[in-house]
Amino acid sequence: MFAWFSSLLYKLLLYSLLLVLTYLIPALEDFLGNRRFSKRTARRRPLQPPECEICLLEYSDTVIPRVLSCGHSLCHDCMYQMVVTCTISCPFCRKTTWTMGKFKWFSNFTKNCSVVDILEDTEDEDETVPEQVEILAQNNNFDLPTTPPDLITLVMAIWNTILLTKCLTSISKIWLQKDYNQLYDSRGSQCGFCLIDYSESPESRNPRILTRCGHSLCGNCVQKLIGFYRYIFCPFCDTISIETPKNYLLLEMIK
Repeated sequence: MFAWFSSLLYKLLLYSLLLVLTYLIPALEDFLGNRRFSKRTARRRPLQPPECEICLLEYSDTVIPRVLSCGHSLCHDCMYQMVVTCTISCPFCRKTTWTMGKFKWFSNFTKNCSVVDILEDTEDEDETVPEQVEILAQNNNFDLPTTPPDLITLVMAIWNTILLTKCLTSISKIWLQKDYNQLYDSRGSQCGFCLIDYSESPESRNPRILTRCGHSLCGNCVQKLIGFYRYIFCPFCDTISIETPKNYLLLEMIK
């Protein structure tokens, strides 16, 4: 009688443990997934496409941000309308930028390349996370034993295999998502030369734009690359630039 009761209690405990593990792992996976999604959404929000602060049109492949010599950006149409006697007075800091006037080659005014790249990546990107491969046991054929102890042992062995598979799959999903988030978040928010994130402070981590080509570097890299005569060769396109103001539009996006 005591042996039968012990066996029954043992089976009930095992069954309870199986139920807990069955519902605990999916719940934990959903919790971690929602948590990762919330963090990823919060980090992505600053990199949403900005808008021209004059006409309030969102920048795109047709509304292109172009840079003044002071580092502020405007869309092409707004910049075109502000030309007065071959100059543009920045509406934000009043610094004067010289132009060639209202001619057809005015569209060659420097693009804000870092922001344009972000816009292109945002349009082309599939916002779904990478597909995750689930490990499935296939063609598992067992000869069922006849005695109850062997049957319990077999059930436990099968369950342990399934449980281990789910654990490994969950862990792999977590690491895949982590690597994906790091790759996504680094897009446009770090210096393309030293690969260190931009930031508001210290000022040496601010993005600075090369006004002749439109590419951006951090302040530290600008100081390292600048020549004796105060000019800098762009490490991406070899264009020579003299002015390297802050990229205010990109700085606003990464806040």
